[in-house]
Parts: sequence; C-alpha cells; structure tokens
Amino acid sequence: MSRNFRSAIFLQFMGTVGSGIFVLPYLFAKSNFLFASIFLVYLTFITSILNHFYVEIIRSTKGDHQLTGYAQIYLGLKFKLVTTLNLILLAFGAITAYSKLFQSFFWVLFPHNASLSAVIYLVVVFLLFIFHHKFQDNLFLFIPIFILLVPIILFCFSISNYGLPITNYVLPNFSFYGTTLFALSGFTIIPEVQETLGSNKKLSSVVFLGLLLAAFTYFLYAFSVIKLTGNLPSIDSVSGFSQTFPFIAITLAFFGMIITAKSTANFLIVIRELFYRDLKISLHFSQILPLFFPLVALTLTSVSLITVMSLTGHITIFVSAVIICLIRFKLPHNFTTLFVCLLVLFSLCFGLAGAIIN
Repeated sequence: MSRNFRSAIFLQFMGTVGSGIFVLPYLFAKSNFLFASIFLVYLTFITSILNHFYVEIIRSTKGDHQLTGYAQIYLGLKFKLVTTLNLILLAFGAITAYSKLFQSFFWVLFPHNASLSAVIYLVVVFLLFIFHHKFQDNLFLFIPIFILLVPIILFCFSISNYGLPITNYVLPNFSFYGTTLFALSGFTIIPEVQETLGSNKKLSSVVFLGLLLAAFTYFLYAFSVIKLTGNLPSIDSVSGFSQTFPFIAITLAFFGMIITAKSTANFLIVIRELFYRDLKISLHFSQILPLFFPLVALTLTSVSLITVMSLTGHITIFVSAVIICLIRFKLPHNFTTLFVCLLVLFSLCFGLAGAIIN
C-alpha cells in the first residue's frame, strides 16, 4: 500500500468522522440498538453510492472544484447558487455541532474553567486552519490511528467486563436517521482526497474504504458506550461517564476535543476552497471569511445539539444528493444509474419525511 493511498484513506476517514460519533450512542439506544445498527449498514451503502457518483463527476471534469463548481459547469448558475447556500448551511450546521461538543468535553476535563471553553476552541481551530500544512505531517498519522484505537479499546473493555449481547427493548423508531446521515456524509472532503491521492485511478476505492472505516468506528463506539452505560448514554456520550468511569470520561473528552477541533478545521478548509476556487474570491479574503463560521456558531447557545445535527443531516444531505444525481445524469448513464439514483433519493426523502412528521 503506497503512502499516498494510505494517507488518502485516512483523510477520507477523518473527513467523515465528526460530531456524529458522540451523539449516535444516545440516538441508537433511544431508537433500539439492533434496529439502528441495521440501518447504519443500509445508510452506509446509500452514502457509498452517493460518494461514488461524486467521484465519477470529479473524474469526468477538468480542474479543481467543490460541488458548487460542478453544479455551475453542468447545471448552470441557479444550481450553483442553491449548492453554494446548501454547502454553507451544511458547514455552519456541522461547525455549530462541533463547537457545542468541544465545550462539553472541555467542561469534563476542566470543570472549574468551563468559561474558557469557547476561547480555547477558537484558538485551537484557528491554528489548525491557518497552519494545517505544518501540522499535517506531525498529526496526519496520529489522529486517524487514535480515532480508530479508542473505539476498539473501548469495545474490548466493554465485552470483557459486561459480555457481548445488548438488551435494548426500546421500540424501533427513526430518530437516529438524520444524524446518522450527517455522520456518514464525507463527500465534501473528496476533492481534497483526490489531491492527496495524486490521481483518479483508485479514488473510488479510497473513498469507499474511508467510509467503511468510519461506519465500523461508529458501530464499535455506539455499542461500547451503550453497553457501559446500561442503555442510558448521555447526549454527548462522554459526560455520562464522569461519575462511573472517570478515566474513560477524561480519555473520551480528550478524544472528542481532537476530533471536533480537527473536523471544524476541515470544514473551514472546504469553505475556503469554495470561496477561492468556485466563487473566485481573492485568496486573502477566502482565508478570512471562514473564520466567522465558528464565531457565529458559538452564539447559538439556545439551539440543541440534536436539532442542529438532525436538521443539517436531513436537509443539506438531501439537497446535496439531488444536485449530485442531477449532475450524474449529465454524464453517460443507463437504466441502472437511473434506478440507483432513485433508490438514493427515495432513501433520503424517506428520512426527511420522517423528520417532518416527528
């Protein structure tokens, strides 16, 4: 396995794993763990199709673009505007969720200095964003390996002390659906993955393996947290361990701060590329404008974490899927392509309808 291939897989993995990993245990327990796990597999399959369509679009188009640029090329200016607004909403929703979780984890580690959490969050995120190339070499291998190892160790600890089966008798419901979609969506990072890989030849394999690693990580983490908390995880899945397993709480809080800070920086890079490459804003302003996203996100103190992630997952992922499928139809296609596109859109539309009903 070449270094670029491995690095590209890890980048796709890190671009997918974000705040969703910490909320899924709560929602899986609330929705019936077995039922939610089955749909985790299904939604991973649906997301892999959507990612594959995006890879085909990237392969067939010259130049470096975000989804906004591809929408303009294939669908025109109106769709460029819709896609731009949707990506900005997706980024803002994700960053809002990251900021809330970061502050919650900071409180677990430093309960007497919780008022500093917002400042620390901004400082860490801005440093990662501005100097990400310098941090890349030192952190690139450490962070994804750390993200993989923590759920594996937690899983081994949970089954060695409490056994394998989970007895979760909650009636099945779809409250996990939108957040799971949000957690699996990593298409925004695919253009950056292509640059890291250096070619389009194995891009589909890299994107799929990164998604598969993310889904595997989500399952192990959700299982372990639900098992250790007796089907009663906290919303952030970390603070609930403070009394029963303080060492686990500290480890997971540190783990969470790394993920949320790095994921925020990744989204800021995507927004910078959107402004610079697709909206043709100067590089100087493209570096500055994304910094306002976490600043504004910190002001939304009254909006719940679950609401942010569910709405972001249902609405923005559905709109993105429609755009990607419409662009895919502009490329050579057959009946199978049409059928698969309809399957993807139906699956996402089903979740959106369920969110509106609930």
